[in-house]
Amino acid sequence: MQDTVVVRYGELFLKSDYVRRKFEEKLLENISATLKDKKFNFKIVKKRLRCVIKTDKPHEVAEAVAKVFGVVSTSPAVFVSSNLDEISEVSVKIAERTIKKNNTFAVQAKRTGKHEFSSKDVEVLVGKKIQEKTGAKVNLDNPEKIIFIEIHDEETFIFTEKIRGVGGLPYGTQGKLVALVSDLNSGVAAFMLMRRGCEIVGLHFGEESEVRDILKKLEEYSPKKLKLIINNKKIPKEKMYQIAEEIAKRENAFGVVSGELLDDLSPVNLKIPIYRPLVGLNGDKISKTAKEIRLIAKHINL
Repeated sequence: MQDTVVVRYGELFLKSDYVRRKFEEKLLENISATLKDKKFNFKIVKKRLRCVIKTDKPHEVAEAVAKVFGVVSTSPAVFVSSNLDEISEVSVKIAERTIKKNNTFAVQAKRTGKHEFSSKDVEVLVGKKIQEKTGAKVNLDNPEKIIFIEIHDEETFIFTEKIRGVGGLPYGTQGKLVALVSDLNSGVAAFMLMRRGCEIVGLHFGEESEVRDILKKLEEYSPKKLKLIINNKKIPKEKMYQIAEEIAKRENAFGVVSGELLDDLSPVNLKIPIYRPLVGLNGDKISKTAKEIRLIAKHINL
């Protein structure tokens, strides 16, 4: 029955109009690249403050798009016209499949545009019909099931779940960094800068097999394959940073990102910035972020 995915943006709309448009263009480009890479059939329709994706695999598409930086949430949805009878009819059909007699439920409606009815009218009417059809009880404070109805002018989207997105800024809008990648900590550091819109070039000193799992996991959040540069030599930290700086100049990157913790810090003399996003974090916070992106447990080094 579902045929649509509603995609909601985040902090893009805190930017100026010019920057917002550029960021939105990049976000839609990244969404498209992600879905093409996974070989989905889809059509993206840009809307105000969000976009809508038409697809024959709405749940799979919603899960994939939730991993695109800049996306706050996604919902597999049914698209109908903003006609109260049609909204009610489709909502009841969805409720019959998802709400049992022993469940409690609520209807949550949001409306923008001019209509002959209010959001409250929709909630009361649809809630009453669902209750009559399923026998379930209404619980507005802590419902077990929720029917969401978003009405935008002549278009309405009905859904039962919101998949949390990764948020942040669209990947590639904030320039490029060379990421020193070796373990879970460095993987989390790279992820944090990716979420702030930075494109990443990975650099590892050792065997590629030692970090391939981390790079694969990070690539799940990138619209394109991440570049990984391998240096098999064992060299001191100062030299690693110098090599990273040379690679940054070659790759037109503006800095280096490292997974060093506060206790690991030592003076490094580079002409470009070094970003150490984990310095102010404790082990629990780093572990929580690692679990969020499901980095491989064998790389844990806290």
